[in-house]
Amino acid sequence: MSAYAHYAFEHFTLYKVMYSLPLMREYKKHSPVSMQLQELFSLAANFAQFESRSPTEVRDRVNRLWAQVHGMIEFFQCGAFSAKSKEHAITYIDAATVSFLKLETYVSKDSPD
Repeated sequence: MSAYAHYAFEHFTLYKVMYSLPLMREYKKHSPVSMQLQELFSLAANFAQFESRSPTEVRDRVNRLWAQVHGMIEFFQCGAFSAKSKEHAITYIDAATVSFLKLETYVSKDSPD
């Protein structure tokens, strides 16, 4: 997520285009772009070590992780959050991501069958 946030801060316009509606439509198709986006989704799940009995649960956990990181990047970019530098902002995002992953792991372990 740190590398992802670095990219977003360094190339914000391109970052915004990556999640534009036309690209999101491609995600739903069976195309090379779709396959690459699915691979990225799988890498995020593996990185976060989201283990589950259900693909839906893994999808939802990855979506929550992406939403958190995207939201914080957007908040820093629009000025709702502030930091002394991009590096401080990314450090904040990294710490929030680690907290999120710890919480997700804790909740997953305590979830009833």
